[in-house]
Amino acid sequence: MAKERLLTTFPKNLGAFLGSATAENLPTDAATEALMTHEKQVVGSFESYMNGDYQASTDQFRKGYAIMFGVGQSLGGAIVTQMPEKFAGETMPGNMPKTGMGGASEQSKDLIALWITLGSLAAGSAFAIRRRMINQ
Repeated sequence: MAKERLLTTFPKNLGAFLGSATAENLPTDAATEALMTHEKQVVGSFESYMNGDYQASTDQFRKGYAIMFGVGQSLGGAIVTQMPEKFAGETMPGNMPKTGMGGASEQSKDLIALWITLGSLAAGSAFAIRRRMINQ
């Protein structure tokens, strides 16, 4: 019963929602068909895995990913078609937040000192615990 819902009911409901939400710029039938294909690949991947055929499981998983990537692209295009005024800009913002190897990687001296202190405390604690274990 759950497998049947996954393979038919879920894709039909989500396909209808996507079609309705995009004013059929992403057609309900196309969305439903793509979602059904994806769900069949999900089930196939799971069944292959359970049968020990890991290569087939991986292959099915990749195909399912590709299908959903296409659905995502189609959904994005449908949203842009539905509301073009919201996506009229052609350039990326000039000032992006500095994260990762940007501004967040520039650590203050206080933060470095904190890490050194915490590291020293951890090393000292490990040394003391090891010494106690050896002495007992």
